[in-house]
Formats: sequence, C-alpha cells, structure tokens
Amino acid sequence: MRLTDCPPNEALAAYVSGALEEESVQSVSEHVEVCPSCEEAVCNLESSSDRLLEKLRLPLPQDPFAEEEGCDRAIELVKEIGLEPTFIGEDATVAGSNPGDASNGKKAPPPEIVGMLGQYELIKKLGQGGMGAVYKAKHTRLRRIVALKVLPANLLQDEAAIARFDREMQAVGALDHPNIIRASDAGEIDGTHYLVMELIKGDDLAVVARRRGRLPVADACEVIRQAAVGLQHAMENGLVHRDIKPANLMLSQKGQVKILDMGLALLETPFGDDDGLTSTGQIMGTVDYMAPEQVTNSHNVDIRGDIYALGCTIDRLLSGVAPFQDGKYDNVIFKAMAHVDTPPLPLGERRAGLPAELLAIVDRTLGKKPADRFQTPTEQSSTLREFHTVNRHDER
Repeated sequence: MRLTDCPPNEALAAYVSGALEEESVQSVSEHVEVCPSCEEAVCNLESSSDRLLEKLRLPLPQDPFAEEEGCDRAIELVKEIGLEPTFIGEDATVAGSNPGDASNGKKAPPPEIVGMLGQYELIKKLGQGGMGAVYKAKHTRLRRIVALKVLPANLLQDEAAIARFDREMQAVGALDHPNIIRASDAGEIDGTHYLVMELIKGDDLAVVARRRGRLPVADACEVIRQAAVGLQHAMENGLVHRDIKPANLMLSQKGQVKILDMGLALLETPFGDDDGLTSTGQIMGTVDYMAPEQVTNSHNVDIRGDIYALGCTIDRLLSGVAPFQDGKYDNVIFKAMAHVDTPPLPLGERRAGLPAELLAIVDRTLGKKPADRFQTPTEQSSTLREFHTVNRHDER
C-alpha cells in the first residue's frame, strides 16, 4: 500500500475494534506505521474506544474459575487492555437486556429486533465472516441472550460449506469444558442452518495482541496454558481443532480463555468423516499457524498439530508476529513450505530478555516432526504453569 493510499475511516475503525478482515490487517498495520495522519487517527479512535469501554465495564460475578492458579494474571491483562463486548460474551444479561436504568428509575427501551429465526429474536448482528454471520439473539421462551451463528444464504448450495458448518455443530456439541465455547442448540429452519452458543464478553487474542502489542511473559503463558487445558479435553473426546490461532482464542472479561470455531475440526468418531470437508491437495487451516504435517496432508493430523499451532500463537503473543509472518514469505505457498522445512528466526533474537526455559519450551512446541513436540496438551500446559509468577513490570 502506497503512502498516499490511506485506508478509509471505516477501515481504520474496524482495525481498532478488531473487526477488520484478517487478510487486510497486515497492510493497514504497515500503512499506519509510516503514515503520521493515519497513526494519529488510530490513536484518537483507540482513546475514544477506551473511554467508552470504561463506562460499559461492569463488576464481574464470582465464578469458580477465579480460584484457578494464574487466573489473576489473565484478569490483570483484561483490566489493562480494556476488553469490549464482542460476539461471544459471558454475561447473558448485559447489553440490551437490562430491564431498567438505575440512574433515573425508568425502564430501558426494548432492543430493536432485526429478525426472527424460529424461537430466536435476532437483536443485532455482531460479526460477519466468510462462513457465517453471528447475531446477538434471545430465546423467546427462556428469555436467554445467546450468540446465534447462521450459514450465509450464498453458501446454502455449497456442500463443503454445509459440511463445515455441520462439523462445527457436531464438534461443539460433543464438548463441555470451561475453556471451550459451549453450544446450546443447533438445527435448520426453512433452509437456514444455525448454531446457538453462549455469549461471551471479551475479545479474541488477535485483537488483544493488536491493542496491547507484545504481551508480558506471564500473560502470554497463562492464556496459552488455558487453551492447552481446553485442547486436552478436546483430545480426550477424539477431536483435533486444526485451526488454532489468536483469532480463535477468546479472552473473556473474567480472564478465561475460550476456544472458538470448530468448523475445521477433525473428529475421530463415527460422524467424523473428513471426505466432505477436504479434498486431496487442499490446505485446511490458517497458514501462519499451520503444522508442517497439516500443510502436506490435512487428513493426517493429530493433537500435536494443535500443539504446534499453540506454539506459533505464543510466539506471536511474545514477539509481535507469527514465526513466518514477515515480508520474506510474501505468499501462502512460501509461508506454508517454510513451516515444513525452514527453522524460524529464534524467538530470543526477536525479543531479548525472555527466560531460557521459556525459549526452550517454544522451540520444542515448534518442532517440525510431531514426535519432537509435546505429545499432549497437558504436557504442554504443565510446562507453562511456572511462568505465571514472572513479574510483568520487571520484564519491560
């Protein structure tokens, strides 16, 4: 992008809020770094957003998760960056469902309804991606606020898209763990495929990293540890995610990490046939976080592929970029093959002062051969636990 080609204000606002399409993030980020006017605009947008979020922030309820070791680190990170509610938010009674305004004693107006789907009122569109739109919705009988994902109309005749959507339904429905997004309903109404999930207040780690920059050691290790705990549950239920990346890891305002988007999940169960989702030679996943064996054969991937992706993710959180996310690997094929046969630039050279033990953990996680990595997510998470005591202020 040339310096004169400034992104429109809408793109800058989406960049700040984390709503910008992933393929556009890098070009906008590079432009902002060299364009003083756009940099100033981004700073003003971030400042305005922070003030608004401060007014929206509510006291958090008590939760058993708060007693877990290391949770205080994640909560401190949440407070520091100021998370805003997005399509997955934990408190199902906030944002539009408050029956009254305590400041003036008047009842708040009911939220505007944008549509109906069966027994669900669609209140607001929260996000739109290639594989579906997500709405804040309310079950009309239970009065419960949820996140409702629907397959877009243009994909209703796409067998691969329907297979992926069905796979997400099956995968989420098979799991029940605090570090994995929970589903409460799924189905098809008048040709519209939908999936209903819990609503979480928080942001994904891609947004967190863009706002916060390189994370302190304790914070990065804690969020990856929690993700590994969730992946252990997935593994024990015969599931491999195949698309672990910062954008698929949500950090709630409670400091809890939730794994999202099971649309590429490989299921080792009777309903886990992968043939309808992939074809020979097709690369499945996100190339910046893709295990070498997934590049060459996405059907032949086990949980160690997800462990590799977590390694790429912690590398991204600690260094600011994923292992091969630089100009040297400027197309998908070069980048994919780098995962297969090229050692990444050592993390210690991209960020000085990291503990030698942590560098060794990341190196092992990024082993080219699955046998060289941690063999289970539990093994990976246990090695990260000790770093929650690292003082975040001393390392800056």
